[in-house]
Amino acid sequence: MVAVLSKTGIRLMPTTNYKARKLLKSRRAVIYQYRPFTIRLLDREDGNVQIVEFKEKLLSNRKHRNM
Repeated sequence: MVAVLSKTGIRLMPTTNYKARKLLKSRRAVIYQYRPFTIRLLDREDGNVQIVEFKEKLLSNRKHRNM
């Protein structure tokens, strides 16, 4: 998942890696930061958006128990 910012810097819903690549290639977005990987849209300003807190997934060393 890729974090997304609007043109004015408001956090938007995360998107898939595939869609982020397409947005970057079509120059509708630019890379904002690398860790966590975040893109900033160039064609979308404020609007009706759902506020999201994006957190990186952390790998855990848990073992699954069979029951």
